[in-house]
Amino acid sequence: MTIEDNANFNKIWNSIIMEARQIKLVSVTQWLQENKAKDIILYGTGICGRSALSNLRSLGFNIVAFSDSNSSKWEKNIDGLKIIPPSSISKMFNDPFIIICFNEHYKIEIPKTKILLNNFCCTRNIFYGDLRSVLDFQKLDNPLALCRAILPNEEYKYKISKVYSTLSDEVSRKTLIDVLLDRIRIFPQWELPSYQMYFPEDIFQLSDNEVFFDCGAYNGDTLQAFLARRPNFMKYFAFEPDSKNAIKFNQNLKNYPTEQQNKILLKEKAISDKCGNVFFEETGEIGGSRITESGNSVSCTTLDFEFNSDVKPTYVKMDIEGGEKQAILGGLQGIKNHKPSLAVSVYHYPNDLWEIPTMIHDNFPFYNIFLRAYLAGDIVCYAIPK
Repeated sequence: MTIEDNANFNKIWNSIIMEARQIKLVSVTQWLQENKAKDIILYGTGICGRSALSNLRSLGFNIVAFSDSNSSKWEKNIDGLKIIPPSSISKMFNDPFIIICFNEHYKIEIPKTKILLNNFCCTRNIFYGDLRSVLDFQKLDNPLALCRAILPNEEYKYKISKVYSTLSDEVSRKTLIDVLLDRIRIFPQWELPSYQMYFPEDIFQLSDNEVFFDCGAYNGDTLQAFLARRPNFMKYFAFEPDSKNAIKFNQNLKNYPTEQQNKILLKEKAISDKCGNVFFEETGEIGGSRITESGNSVSCTTLDFEFNSDVKPTYVKMDIEGGEKQAILGGLQGIKNHKPSLAVSVYHYPNDLWEIPTMIHDNFPFYNIFLRAYLAGDIVCYAIPK
């Protein structure tokens, strides 16, 4: 970092810290008393709701039930809590407090959900992310938190300044700062539409020789975006260990011409730093399926194993719910040998924002590093060969 860049970063950093210190943080006890949140219901049963249950229970929140608009989930249980219809909430509980648990992909649905809950006399409701004013919530391993309580720390200043200095364009540096400010203010600062995700034309261009590795293929949404831009390509390898998502991927695959289908291979495997079997939590949804310490056993592979003399990757996309660092470790040699372009999600855990770009820069000095954030809440680190 040049002297000028360092001075500029210090000025920006000081303004961030000043803003963070001005925002009031309250204790769990104070928050519960002020909001009279005696019986708390989590609305949303996806990965965000399940994560919220674990996090909020650890802080002493009294979670009494789940609710969801999906009738197929009603009367089922999550960790001993029944999933009830929205229409039953006010009938079963006196003056309940509702926490809406959606991940960033569904954040656009929050206003509609609030109207639904209000219609059922559940007027006391907030979005899960709004709990960022609670001090102990800041200390959770949660991408919505991390800024207000611990950023005023020289350790984080050093780590973030290192990333700031390695980013290759002004847009990336602004994105880094905007994301940090978003975690403080709660209001997003970025405007890039999600359809540009993984394929930002201001950073690189796809070619007809692409050998694409899609780690976290979901139902084929990235494949669809890829084919819309590059119908002619060499090979497409999709990795999706969630069996429900794999079924959706194969169903959607039938919509493409046979010539394209023959060049697309789905592998129902997880990607990490070792080969073998791992425990895996399936959700069958856009987010949340991930390697865990318990659950279903699925096959796991590494990028180093999948890269071989017959497979020379040109592009690797990773959106694997927090497993990106392990996937990079499992591909150190292959990435060094083949130098594919990388698109790595850096929003699943708070530290991902600076740890993953630093990890890529330190291990692969032949890359230019970029950062982009999108309206859906996704943040992607791009590594493009120099």
